[in-house]
Amino acid sequence: MRTFAASTSLRELGLDAHPELWDDYFANYREVVWLAQRPSGELNDEARAVAAMFRLPLRIVQVGTGSLEEELEARVRARDGGEFTVRH
Repeated sequence: MRTFAASTSLRELGLDAHPELWDDYFANYREVVWLAQRPSGELNDEARAVAAMFRLPLRIVQVGTGSLEEELEARVRARDGGEFTVRH
């Protein structure tokens, strides 16, 4: 959330100057997922505001700070039926 809050990503995509490109970038998005490491009321509000900006539902996955890599790997394995390959 803190990274997105500054809207740097949106400026870099040119959406501040060309909002008509929004659907070109995000038309296939179905939800906003926040991998929450240290959730708080303030960050929850920011996450909801970002999801509202995208006009999409928000899913909050509390991952904590110790095992983000392991959590992502487990979710990819579950999605891909147990297959997981690290590509560098």
